[in-house]
Amino acid sequence: MRRHSPWLCLTAACLIGLVSCAEADPLPGEFIIRTYLKNTLLTTHDGDSSALDAVVTTATSIGPNERFKLTLTPPNDVMFQTAGGHYLSASGNIHPGNGDPRRALQAYTTSDLATAHFRLVNPYRQAGHTNIVMPWMGYFTIQTASPYFLTAVGGGGQSTAAFHTDALHTKEWESFWVLKCGDLGSGYAYSFRPAGTGSPHQPKERWVFTRNLGEGRTTTHFGVYPTGYRLIRQDDGSYAFEYQLTRTKVTYLTAVGGGGIAHGDNLHADATWIKAWEKFRVVDRGDCTYTIQTVNNWFLGVNMQTGEASTRISDPDAAPSIGYTARFELVMRAL
Repeated sequence: MRRHSPWLCLTAACLIGLVSCAEADPLPGEFIIRTYLKNTLLTTHDGDSSALDAVVTTATSIGPNERFKLTLTPPNDVMFQTAGGHYLSASGNIHPGNGDPRRALQAYTTSDLATAHFRLVNPYRQAGHTNIVMPWMGYFTIQTASPYFLTAVGGGGQSTAAFHTDALHTKEWESFWVLKCGDLGSGYAYSFRPAGTGSPHQPKERWVFTRNLGEGRTTTHFGVYPTGYRLIRQDDGSYAFEYQLTRTKVTYLTAVGGGGIAHGDNLHADATWIKAWEKFRVVDRGDCTYTIQTVNNWFLGVNMQTGEASTRISDPDAAPSIGYTARFELVMRAL
C-alpha cells in the first residue's frame, strides 16, 4: 500500500475542512537557518515588536535563539516561530531609502499577520518552465508574502540592518540553508549531506544519492544532487529510508550485510521489504548534526576526498582522523 506524507494528508484535510488551515500543527523538531554565502546563523532577540534588529546574522554556534519551529500552511507557505514563541514577519521592498532595514525582519507575538507567511523556493526553478524539472542543490530562497525575497546583507555576518526585502531576483545573498534539528517525525522526506559542507569556502557537499537505472535496478552513493528519502519510524525506534523508485513503487535503503563494509558495494536501494539490514538509527548529536547507525552498530561515513561511502565507521568522532565524515546535516524536503 502506498504511503502518503503527513503534510499531504494535512493539506488535504485542511482543504476539505477537517482541520483548520490557520492552526496547522508545527513540523516535528526544530530547524536552524544558515546564510548560504557565509554560513552564519539567523539569531532572534525576542522583545517588543517595535525593537530594532530583532534578527541578526552573526552567530556561528547554535543556541536556543538560533532554533525555530516551522509550521506549514496551505497551499505552500511556512511560518517561523522563535524559541520565545514569536513569529518572524517581513514586509516587502524594505531597503535603505525605503523603510528601516533594521526592521526588515521582525518578530511578533502573533501569527495572524499576512507578513508572517513565507515561501521556501528552489532557486533553480525557472518561472514559466513548469514542465522542466530543474536541479535542486539543497538550499532555498525565502520569499516574503509579497513578490520580494529576503536578502541577507553581505551574505551574513551583520549585527545591525542584517536584511533587506527588495530583491525580485535571487542570487547568493538571497540563499539560505534550512537544516533540521531534533525529532524527525515519521513519514517526512529528508536529504542528507556531510556536516560542515556546501557553502562557499567549505568542503564540497556530497549528498546521499540514489539513481534509478531502470528495471528495478539502482545505484546509491554520495553525489552532487540530493535524493529525498522518506523516513519511516519502526517499532524499535530505528528508521527505514524509503525511496520513491517509480510513481507506484517504493524501495528501501539497505546497508549490505548490516554494515561493516569499508569500500565498494555497501549501500543498495532496491529492497522491497524492511528487514534488519534496512533499519538505521538516526540520532541528533545535540548540535543539529546526525549520525546514521546500521543494525550491526557501524556508522555510515563518507570519504571527503573521494566521495566513497563506508559502513564501517566505529566512532563518528574519530572519523575525520582517517579522512571521513560520519555526521550529517538534514534538509527536509517539500518545505
